[in-house]
Amino acid sequence: MTDIHSASANYIIALVIVFVVFVFWWLLLRKKDRHQRILLMGCSNGGKTALFSQLNFGKSFPTYMSMKENVGQVANDKHRVEIVDIPGNERIGKNLFDEYKNNVKGIIFVVDSESVQKEVKDVAEFMFNLLTDPTIRATCKEILVLCNKQDLDSSKGPAVVQMLLEKELSVLRNLKSKQLDSTSQDTGGKKKLLFLGHKKKAFEFSQLKPINVTFAESILTGSEVEESKFDTVKYWLNKF
Repeated sequence: MTDIHSASANYIIALVIVFVVFVFWWLLLRKKDRHQRILLMGCSNGGKTALFSQLNFGKSFPTYMSMKENVGQVANDKHRVEIVDIPGNERIGKNLFDEYKNNVKGIIFVVDSESVQKEVKDVAEFMFNLLTDPTIRATCKEILVLCNKQDLDSSKGPAVVQMLLEKELSVLRNLKSKQLDSTSQDTGGKKKLLFLGHKKKAFEFSQLKPINVTFAESILTGSEVEESKFDTVKYWLNKF
């Protein structure tokens, strides 16, 4: 009888241990799910690192081309969010993007408004790879396209930048779709990228719902920051 009671007690203890471990991991996963991560992305020399400095240190420093990520914590009106500045260098940026893209809730995509018209193909290619990534489409809720360098006379406003990108992304989408179809037929390979927007319609950022895409202007060059335009970024961060 004593052996039976002892065995029952051991069984109950084992169940309790399993239950405690299960609860611990469940709470850990919930905490991880609540973690808010924002990526700063865009082509080189757009102003990402200046934005990162302003968010983390309250001022912008003279910047140089980043060759590694910058990671910081920024407080909004609710809690703190993780900010990761991904270098614009294609090779380095892609590897770091793959490392940090899990659990991303928002992206600030910084555009050089002064050079965007002549560099629109490169900007659109960068953005296309971002917007067709299955992980981003599954977890990201908000994208802020920050049209930087608005203090320059030749810069384009947010509406023009949006029009240029939508037009170029439509062209790029059609080209990529044909390439993917050809690859799938020839090799039987699986498509890894999601289709961008609605088929048989010119691309518009509104087609990315439930991802909400917002365009705004900013002045983040060297040590200069215009607070009235930077307030847009602060307001956007309060969504998380």
